[in-house]
Amino acid sequence: VLLAIEPPSNTAKPDDTRKLQLTLTPQSDGTRLALSLSKTTTLNLANLKPETPTHLVITLDPKGVSLRIDGQPARRLTPPLTPPLTAALNQLHLPPDSQVTWGNNASKLRPCEALISHITVSANVLNNAQSQPLCDAANRVRRSLRPARRIVVRARCVDTSPVPRPTQIAPYRRALVYHHYRIDQVESGRITHPEILVAHWAILDGKLQSSRRPTIGRIVRLVIEPISDHAQLDSERQVMEVERIDLPLFLDVQ
Repeated sequence: VLLAIEPPSNTAKPDDTRKLQLTLTPQSDGTRLALSLSKTTTLNLANLKPETPTHLVITLDPKGVSLRIDGQPARRLTPPLTPPLTAALNQLHLPPDSQVTWGNNASKLRPCEALISHITVSANVLNNAQSQPLCDAANRVRRSLRPARRIVVRARCVDTSPVPRPTQIAPYRRALVYHHYRIDQVESGRITHPEILVAHWAILDGKLQSSRRPTIGRIVRLVIEPISDHAQLDSERQVMEVERIDLPLFLDVQ
């Protein structure tokens, strides 16, 4: 799930129409972006190219859905407006106290490697002229960023940190846990360190992702990037209870 907007959990109902989700599904030739308005109402929006930043403006109104990609004029998606879809669009109402979640793999589906940046949620319908400044601003920032240095390795786990429970990190709702690995093979990219610490997401949106620690001595395939390329993580709760805290730091992005 890329984005979820829904009522507070204490007021939500199983068939509540006051919610929407944007989902990403890996495909052989890229990633499928879809809009879900209920458990039974899903609309495919676009296929996104791999490793390609894309700016999207998605507009919902009772007539349907329109999509603007990378500053191009908006195009109205014209799927059959089935009764469930029409009802969902007409009844869509997001209360002021709705919960907004960016990136959520609590569904246990295969995670999708994607970075989210520069999000605007508007109650008003934006036309092409009004949405163009959003695209221009995102492009300016994108051009100023240095691409993350991705590396793929096969490594053996040497030491692990304990995985906390969500209640143990309150008031934080997300936590990274570091484990110590010894690199056996570099599949792609460049890395000169034979041993590293790798941060894995252990808790996201208050939900435990996995309570298991990596098996000591077992070889695993890791897709990693230097933590220094992810300054936004400085404020996250981080657990590093291993002996070699002096090792270079990386983030698991798989």
